[in-house]
Amino acid sequence: MVLTSEPSSSQHQQADIMEDIEGEQETLPELSPDDFEPVEAEDGTMGSTHIAAWTKTVAGASKGVSDKTDGDYRR
Repeated sequence: MVLTSEPSSSQHQQADIMEDIEGEQETLPELSPDDFEPVEAEDGTMGSTHIAAWTKTVAGASKGVSDKTDGDYRR
């Protein structure tokens, strides 16, 4: 009987999950209190906050990915 020290499938999955989490965390911006303050729009009015704009961008990208994934599954 030969014993190997190869990682199990669940250990590989756990490592993959941790890598995914680390990759996602790298995409998050470093926020400061100023990011939550409204910024002046081009027309001189007070516009949305930086975080609101960022959230809208991420939500749009996520929706596109979700829609594509849904479409791929339906094929």
